[in-house]
Amino acid sequence: MANGNTTPDPERKLAPVITWRTTLVTSISCSTCKLVGLVLSLYMNERGGSAFPSIPTLSADASLSERAVRKHLNEHLHAQGWLTLIERGGLKDGHARAHHWQPS
Repeated sequence: MANGNTTPDPERKLAPVITWRTTLVTSISCSTCKLVGLVLSLYMNERGGSAFPSIPTLSADASLSERAVRKHLNEHLHAQGWLTLIERGGLKDGHARAHHWQPS
């Protein structure tokens, strides 16, 4: 595409996060799950590394309530195997350490 050609190169391998997003969108029927998963993926690196935005951040970005974000992360995306939760217990500078989500 660098030469002005707008046709994607079929030999070019997509970044894992793009593949995860595409599979998520084409495999899940719940529109809120898709939205929450896609918004969360904005915080992942191109390799699909862990993301750790706060629930209020995801809520604001998705224009959903915090309760809806939590429900769809935990009861749907995590429970159905789309995401793995990496719990980080303890405190850092007096604040609870953030959990990380990784695409499965």
